[in-house]
Amino acid sequence: EPGAKPTPASDRWVEARVEQFVRDTETLRLSVEKELAADEVWLGVAARSPGEVPLEAAKSLATYARAQRFRLHAHVGSTAAESAASVAEQGRPALALWSEHGIVDKRFTAVDARHLSGADFALLGSARACVCVCPSAEQHGALGSATAEQVIAAGAGLALGSDSQVQIDLLKEARWLEYGWRTRAAGPATLGNEAATVAFHAATVGGARSLG
Repeated sequence: EPGAKPTPASDRWVEARVEQFVRDTETLRLSVEKELAADEVWLGVAARSPGEVPLEAAKSLATYARAQRFRLHAHVGSTAAESAASVAEQGRPALALWSEHGIVDKRFTAVDARHLSGADFALLGSARACVCVCPSAEQHGALGSATAEQVIAAGAGLALGSDSQVQIDLLKEARWLEYGWRTRAAGPATLGNEAATVAFHAATVGGARSLG
């Protein structure tokens, strides 16, 4: 994962230079291709976030991902401060900037997406990208969450993830997702009788699409 700030505990998964990350990933890809059947395992790549990965590095990573037909994930709009910093520095939201440079497409998944505007969600929808929400991690950290209603209305894909070791249980994540709807609606979920279908789809089809 290029771009994350390294700590002694993260040395095994943080790579400061995108060129080295691509080389290491390509070595892994060739090994997987040689040793395993195509339907047994597949790879994807992730950039920490637009605030921590320089634009040129993100473009290089997206180019490599597209060439190998990999999915590309990144934390986007995780905090209000991150979103505001992007506008202050770049003059526009990070997602819009990445979209202008061809990084956001149908293989892209925005993780978190807690502090995105309606225009950001519309951009994800028009690109046929995905949004991965991580309810247990968001509740554990009191972080807030993207609303499934916004994601669905924009036409983007909706996937469930964990983003932490708080719990690894997709059915529980789906339950927390539905609780979030109820909390925002101050009553039965605004998606009505479709809530269970949406949550199940996000935990299965949506997640599979996000992973490739």
